[in-house]
Amino acid sequence: QCVFHGSSGSKGITSSGGGGGLDVTSIAHLARSSIASSLRSSTPLRINLLLAGMVPPSSSSSSSPSPKLYWLDEYGASQCIKYGCHGYGSNFMLSILDRGFYKDMEKEEALELMKNCFDQLKGRYVINNSQKACVKILDKNGCRILHL
Repeated sequence: QCVFHGSSGSKGITSSGGGGGLDVTSIAHLARSSIASSLRSSTPLRINLLLAGMVPPSSSSSSSPSPKLYWLDEYGASQCIKYGCHGYGSNFMLSILDRGFYKDMEKEEALELMKNCFDQLKGRYVINNSQKACVKILDKNGCRILHL
């Protein structure tokens, strides 16, 4: 299921510019701050996060929104990246992404690259999941789920 806003856990934070809410950059900074603050509490958050979204155009940039992807770790480090993964499988997948990713890929090419990553994991891990990989696609048409 795709859930992004309006969920029961929503805090109702909105932008001061009258928009529909915070953009992905603001959410990444908010999440980073929350993770870093929790390190000093008795219940630190143990979370690794890939956060993706579209940044609305500014007056000085192009007229179309641009995609952003942020990687956050359990210590509150945040980085804007072109592609990402985390966990044990990232050791195998990052080399495939390094080799196969390029800017302005077509959706079909990106899905083929994702399929290559999941095929590599199936071949490398002894314990294997028989279910197809679930990929959430977020674009101008909304959110949808695709099984590779």
